[in-house]
Amino acid sequence: MPEQMLSDELLSTIFALSASSLTTSLRDQRASLMLVSRHFRSVVCSTTFFWTNISSSTPLALFPLYLERSKACGIALEINVDLDVGSTSTIVQKLEAVGPRLAYLTATGSPVHLASALQHCQSWAPHLQSLILLKGGEADVTTHQPPQVLPHALLRSASILRELMVSDGFGLGHRFCVASSLETLVIGNVHKLNSLCHALAVTPRLRHLSFKSNNAVPPTSLKCVSLPALEDLEVSVISGGSAEKLLCALTIPVPTRLSIVIQVTSAGLSMLDNDVQAAISHVKRPLSGPIVSLTANADSRYFQRDAVKVHCYAYLRSPQGEHGMKVAPAQPLLSIHLDWNHPWPLQREEAFTRIMQAIPTSHVTELALCTTGPPSHRDGQEFYHEHGVTKVMDYLPHVTTVAVSSRALHEIISFPIFSQLHQLSRIIATVDQWRSLDASCPGFLPNLFEERRGNGLTDVDIELREGEEVFVGPVVERRVSSSYKKTVL
Repeated sequence: MPEQMLSDELLSTIFALSASSLTTSLRDQRASLMLVSRHFRSVVCSTTFFWTNISSSTPLALFPLYLERSKACGIALEINVDLDVGSTSTIVQKLEAVGPRLAYLTATGSPVHLASALQHCQSWAPHLQSLILLKGGEADVTTHQPPQVLPHALLRSASILRELMVSDGFGLGHRFCVASSLETLVIGNVHKLNSLCHALAVTPRLRHLSFKSNNAVPPTSLKCVSLPALEDLEVSVISGGSAEKLLCALTIPVPTRLSIVIQVTSAGLSMLDNDVQAAISHVKRPLSGPIVSLTANADSRYFQRDAVKVHCYAYLRSPQGEHGMKVAPAQPLLSIHLDWNHPWPLQREEAFTRIMQAIPTSHVTELALCTTGPPSHRDGQEFYHEHGVTKVMDYLPHVTTVAVSSRALHEIISFPIFSQLHQLSRIIATVDQWRSLDASCPGFLPNLFEERRGNGLTDVDIELREGEEVFVGPVVERRVSSSYKKTVL
């Protein structure tokens, strides 16, 4: 259909819909459309959608043009102290140019300069719906400095704020206040958990909460808070009782997805079980569905060594008879990540043991064992290890499906308990790893399945899938273990 047959209103709608669905920057899409024809240029200039976002690279001289073409719409402004010449003074001029139409602010740069600049936008805070503060690259290489406390007046005045994201270079002060309209709260570093709880007490609409606490000393007590609308809770704390105190103080809905990182220290090791039990209690409540699927993961990379992850799901991620690609929800109901640094307070096997002893496993029928990261080297050869994930099978002898995504596939399925899983009916693996094992060790799989048959166990179905995410990738090939026969010489 020729463009002349479409009204300007329809063209404007088409442009806006297509632009919002693409990953290309809005500025580049706008420029491309304006080069097509004079008609397109006229439509783009009159489409407010293209002019409500002002990037950090936009010169101050163009602000009046954006404000005119965006009409009365709220402005999404990006500022970057590291990019702007004159830093604070230029930032202040940009904020003043937008004025009360400032609805969404994303600021990047030195916390010191940003905290100073934010003092100048307090009068427009009542119009803010989103405030995102990110520490710039230059700030990361400086010496450790105390966090810059955000102006109290700014937070008090932001009465319709729906999103607040603050990186770890900033602080929110003692007994800081937030708007009751808040739906998303992300804090890079919480210094006092009790201050956070007092702020959360007035956020009944909060749906997403994420924060990190580096305080090694757990609070003596915390204010009890109910978050009836919470959907996602992401927490990172140091072991020693902080997780236990926090999760006991928060009342959250059963469907809330909980992801918790516990930084294990030697000093906090004695309280680790209490912290883990508090996290697990989220899936033990009366109305919570049973955990039916688990994923255990370990990484060999140096900066993640001696760290383990366990994800718990209340649904089967790959039901029997599933064909093609399985599109599953992105997040598990519960994720527990134990991490630690030198000196190492415990080994991976013990970490998996502590988690598995706390998880209710009676309904688990599906298990994924995953390892990632580069190999170790010895005598010029590469070696991949299972990094303790096989320990999980000790607590799940009744599983019917085992999925493996690991370059240590040989080591995992040769583990003794693998041949003793009496109810095992299906194995899922990545096609590349399975075929590589089959080719490099021709007699291994026949011997493995012959041992199972010798133990009186039934044959199993084998699904080979594409991609490292074995529960999501499409099935490329199906086999049965009965096709592997031990060769008798």
